[in-house]
Amino acid sequence: MKEIRSRSPGKLMAPLSWLILAGFLPAQAATNDISLQFHYGVNWAGAEFGQALPGTEGREYRWPTAESLDYWQSRHVGLIRLPFMWERLQPVLMKDFDPAYSAGLERSVKLMRERGMKVLLDVHNYAHYRKESIGSRKVPVEAFADLWRRLAE
Repeated sequence: MKEIRSRSPGKLMAPLSWLILAGFLPAQAATNDISLQFHYGVNWAGAEFGQALPGTEGREYRWPTAESLDYWQSRHVGLIRLPFMWERLQPVLMKDFDPAYSAGLERSVKLMRERGMKVLLDVHNYAHYRKESIGSRKVPVEAFADLWRRLAE
């Protein structure tokens, strides 16, 4: 991991301000003595694949294995972007998660965290649910908030 220190942040401050406002960085990062750690990361494609709903693990979609994560850990990867399909995780808006798909997601996050990796969960739906836009009458913003609330629990 690389560490960056700056005594005069100058041009770095504007992008940092946006990251702080978006909640990606703590507010203390905007001081004159900033210290940021950057991680090498990979995008783990697999759980968002396939059109079949709910789909079958191992056929339409896949979760990371311990062996694959060990490989990336040996390459000093500290961040995994983990895309998943909203419709598979929550087949009905505002209702419980699918037990099998949810277990795969939880297992994956646990494996990553056991290896000291950071995880970036990615609802990989391009701002849609079943081809309807988030914020539409059929997919209200409250449904998207409900998804994240349940993920946080």
